[in-house]
Amino acid sequence: MPKKLFKICSILTIGIIIGFIVGLLFPRSNSYVQVTLKNISDQDITDVRLVHEHGICLVENLKRDQSSTIKFIAGGETSYTLYVKFQDGRVINIDDRYAESGYKITETIGNQEIKPDFEVSY
Repeated sequence: MPKKLFKICSILTIGIIIGFIVGLLFPRSNSYVQVTLKNISDQDITDVRLVHEHGICLVENLKRDQSSTIKFIAGGETSYTLYVKFQDGRVINIDDRYAESGYKITETIGNQEIKPDFEVSY
């Protein structure tokens, strides 16, 4: 009986080690949210702040007709808030935009509003 138990424990231990190594070599590539900020407004943007549950991402000097991409770790369901400050000092924002790991979102920034376009990649 002890030899059989030892054999079972050895196989389980080897399986756990192999699983750990495979996890390190092939990490889950879609555990983040990708947000592309696209400025279609009539003026340059001084800064964009994306506030999510693990921190703040900042993009500065987003020119007219330019885009910038932010990635942040989500680990499942999450939300974020965007604050956009224009060159003339005006600020527009969106609150609690829902996202999940694997989402690719394009936030199109106009003069008065921010419109999302979602793409899901699992």
